[in-house]
Amino acid sequence: MNREICIHHLKHACIACDLAQEISISIILSTPPHALAYTSVDYFREIFRITQSKYPGVQAKYILDCSGYPGMAMNALRQRVKHIRYLDDQKFTQQLLSMAQQQEIMLVTNPAASVFDLLDQKNNREALYSWLTSVKEQDL
Repeated sequence: MNREICIHHLKHACIACDLAQEISISIILSTPPHALAYTSVDYFREIFRITQSKYPGVQAKYILDCSGYPGMAMNALRQRVKHIRYLDDQKFTQQLLSMAQQQEIMLVTNPAASVFDLLDQKNNREALYSWLTSVKEQDL
């Protein structure tokens, strides 16, 4: 599955989940890189909770992207975020991986191959629909 969508707020998450439900696909919703520099874990946790409640049939994985900031990743680990992306120094990566494994948290240490950023689109729904259907065809 290579359907990662970068969301910036609840409306983006709802557009993505609505389309995933409409075309029957699973998706990955991720935060912008180093999102914790300007908002909290709770902000995105609430977005994820609302979309899971509103779209219970959609298979979605939610990733909090901490980029290369070990402090942000540690904060996310402390708050038990289920999927955290961390891309940086191997020394910190090994420590974070060890901590994540102890807590049964997935630490994603590779960049996404392809991400559709909803912030960059004028007509979010239409552009995302085109992208998701083209990616779906590649998966077949």
